[in-house]
Amino acid sequence: KQWYQRRVRGIKREDIQNCIEKAEKSARFITENCEGVVYTIVFFDEANTTREVDLIREIMCNHTMHGRKINSAIRFIAAVNPYRRHHQGMIDELKNAGCGYSTESSKTRDRIGNIPLRELVYRVHPLPPALRPLVWDFGTMDNDTEKEYTELMLRSRISSVNEEVYVKLAAILSDCQIYLRQSNFGFVSLRDISRFIQVFLWFREKMTLLREIADDHETPLSEIPDNDEVLAAALAIGVCYYVRLSTTRFEFLENIAPRFD
Repeated sequence: KQWYQRRVRGIKREDIQNCIEKAEKSARFITENCEGVVYTIVFFDEANTTREVDLIREIMCNHTMHGRKINSAIRFIAAVNPYRRHHQGMIDELKNAGCGYSTESSKTRDRIGNIPLRELVYRVHPLPPALRPLVWDFGTMDNDTEKEYTELMLRSRISSVNEEVYVKLAAILSDCQIYLRQSNFGFVSLRDISRFIQVFLWFREKMTLLREIADDHETPLSEIPDNDEVLAAALAIGVCYYVRLSTTRFEFLENIAPRFD
């Protein structure tokens, strides 16, 4: 099988057309040069985040694009984000932060039914009726499964650390994810883990410079961890989790700090 993945958030109709044309070219080549039945699979990720979701409906349900038949050797799969509304506490937090709430809810035109899009956890558009019977809800990962995925991601992207570092970081990040889910900022996923890894690696790479800056500002050395991984992890958690909280930052630190012992 030949796979094509396309994250469709914010993309235009022309982008989808180009993706299909590329897949068709690949399917023709495979059909001409391979024996047996070989499919080219196109995966639309976050299919309901684009305004062109009706074109995706035509492609998946009719196997056509603007009325033109698509190569029969191509198969389509899509993933959609859930239609989940923030609870009122989160909406109030966003209003206080000024995050796109300069226009009153009653006056905004971007909405699904009576619900403004900005009040949804994910900014999504309504699924066409023809796609709804095809949706399969896989649910969400439990905390233990997410922790296992987290450790796999850490091992695949972070090198040159001791075995215990992977286990400890996975435990710390699991606590961070759980805390934010239980707070007003309840929308966290493996993307937050990926973001943490990226920020962690940046801090670790810049560690010499960071220590020089701390020394220039006469920061007491007793307040700075000697271990580069510990310091990089603490700073990355600050960037990825701590700053997202407003009234519960101290409580968050009290929950996470013991993991660093």
